Amino acid sequence: MHWPVETTQYTATRQPSSFKQIFQVKTTLVPPTTDTVPPTTADTVPPTTYTVHGTTTGSGCLIRRECLVGGEKSVWRVRIEGVQMAYTPGDSVLLRVSNEKKASERILRQLGCLSGAYLQFERVHIKTGRCVFSFQGRLGDYIEHFLDITSLPSKYCLYRLSLCAGEGRRDALEYLSSREGSRDYFSLNKNWNTLADIIEEFQVSLKLEDLLELSTEIKPRAFSLIQSPSQDIEFICGLITKNNGESERKGHFSTFISQVTDKQQAWVVQSGNPQPSTAQPAPQCPSTTTQPTTQPSTALVYGVVLKPNKLMQMRASDSLLIATGTGVAPFVSFLRHRSQNRLVLFYGCRAEEESILHGLGMVSGPGSECVYRGAREYVLDERTAIYIVYSRTNLSIHINTFLKINEERVAFLLETLQSVFICGKREVQKSLSEHFAQAHPQMPLYIDDWS
Repeated sequence: MHWPVETTQYTATRQPSSFKQIFQVKTTLVPPTTDTVPPTTADTVPPTTYTVHGTTTGSGCLIRRECLVGGEKSVWRVRIEGVQMAYTPGDSVLLRVSNEKKASERILRQLGCLSGAYLQFERVHIKTGRCVFSFQGRLGDYIEHFLDITSLPSKYCLYRLSLCAGEGRRDALEYLSSREGSRDYFSLNKNWNTLADIIEEFQVSLKLEDLLELSTEIKPRAFSLIQSPSQDIEFICGLITKNNGESERKGHFSTFISQVTDKQQAWVVQSGNPQPSTAQPAPQCPSTTTQPTTQPSTALVYGVVLKPNKLMQMRASDSLLIATGTGVAPFVSFLRHRSQNRLVLFYGCRAEEESILHGLGMVSGPGSECVYRGAREYVLDERTAIYIVYSRTNLSIHINTFLKINEERVAFLLETLQSVFICGKREVQKSLSEHFAQAHPQMPLYIDDWS
C-alpha cells in the first residue's frame, strides 16, 4: 500500500514558462530478448559501468552493523571493512547507497520496462555542457542503485508529469506545481511520498526518457566519522521511521542499513583519495568510468569521500563539548583522538539504555555522583571527563535545564577552558547557543546542526 497523497483540488495558474530546465539527457535503450539475458548489442560492454563526478575506484567490502540503541528510535554503528580514511576529528564521510529493491521494481512496473534492458545515457548540464553523470548497463541496475526515487520531485517534474496524468488528474498535479499549491506540495515531503506514489496516485503514463530527464541521481548522506586512528571507516546512524497508522516508511539510508546482513558483501566505490588498500587507483583524468569485476550486489555503497567540517573540527585547545542524542557522534572522535587537550563532555539522552556512549563501550555502569546536579560522572583519564544528563531518570532534566541549575559551576569550569562545541537537533543547539551568547559571550562557540 502506498502512502496517501494529500492535496486540495484547485486550478493551477502557474505557466510552463515559469520553470527552467537544468539538465538534458542523451539516451539509448535496447530491450532484452528476455528479462535475464543481456542484449547481443551490449555484449562488448561490461554489465554495469558508470561515471560519477570524476575518478572512482571500487572493491568488494563487508558492511558491518551493530545496534547500539534499540526501540522506536534505534541507533546503529556501521563499519565498512577494509576501507580506511584519514580525517580530523569532527569530519564526516559522504556516501550514497542503493534503493530498496522492491521500490525499484515498482518503478520498472510503472514504466512497463524489463530490468534486463540495456541502457546507455548521459546527463548533461544545459548551461555549461558538462556531463555530470553517465551510465551504461542494465536498466534495473540504474534504477536500483542510482536513480533518486525517494526524494520529493521538483515542481518542474510535477508539471511535466501532469501532461501525462490520467483523466481528471492533470489539474491536481498542475496545482501542486503552482505557487498556490506550495503548501500541499511540501506536505508531500512531510508524508514522505515518493515519485512512485505520485505516478500511481495520478495515473501518470511515464516514458523512460522523461523519467531520466526529470529525475536526478541519489543524493549523498553525511555521517560523522568515529573510528580510532588507522581503523576502518566507522560511523553512527539513527534509523528514521515514519508511521501513518496503517504502515510505516523509513528514510532512504535507514531502509538500506536495516536490510544489510552481516554476511552481505557490498560493492564499495570511493571517489578520489583515499583508496581502499585492496583496490588499485583509477587513472587520474577528469572523468573515469568504474568497471566492477562483478555485478553490483544488492548493496552498493558509492561516492565514498571525506567531507571536512571546519565548524566542528577538533582544535588544539581545552574544550567543553555539549551534545544530545546522536549529536554526540563527532565528539566520539574527539575522545578517541584526544592527546594532551582537556576535554569535558556534557551529554544529554533519555536513559542509560539509550546512551550511545554506553552502546559504544566508552563508559559503563551508572556513573558516579558529582558536583553537577542532575549528571552522572565518568572519568576517562585525568584530563577527560564525561557527564551524562538523563531526561527520564535521575533528576529527569534536559540539557538546557542542567546548564541553568549548574550555572555557577559551569562558569567556573569555563575559566579553565578555551572553547565550547555544541551539536544536536536544531532547536536544542539554538537554545544552547543563545544561552552561551548571553551568559558567556567571551567564549569561542562552535555549533553544528545534527537534525
